[in-house]
Amino acid sequence: MRNELNGDRAEALEILADVTRVDLAPGRWHEVEAALAALAEALDRGDRAAFRRELHHIEDLVPVERTPRALTGTTGPTEPVLERTAVLVERLGPPDGPARGTAGHNTPANEAGESCGHER
Repeated sequence: MRNELNGDRAEALEILADVTRVDLAPGRWHEVEAALAALAEALDRGDRAAFRRELHHIEDLVPVERTPRALTGTTGPTEPVLERTAVLVERLGPPDGPARGTAGHNTPANEAGESCGHER
């Protein structure tokens, strides 16, 4: 799916970076966390359409285009949101480098380069 994501990778990395810079009400962070999980599942399945849908859903949940304002009761990203975002950013990799943790690529659990039943 990495090649299919070439056009989406930069946008995804930008949106994922934005997730870590905003303040939201606690209930909204649960929505962001669920959307990040769905984004990761779409990446695992190689489902580009679902990946784009979830990416745009996250973009809708995280209002970064407006000037941030201090609202009572808002907080920064929760630890699960930060962790999921970091994992997705690492898996997507830099635009020119190899993605990590996707089907057929080496992961920490597969350092030897075994295929784990996936085609390369």
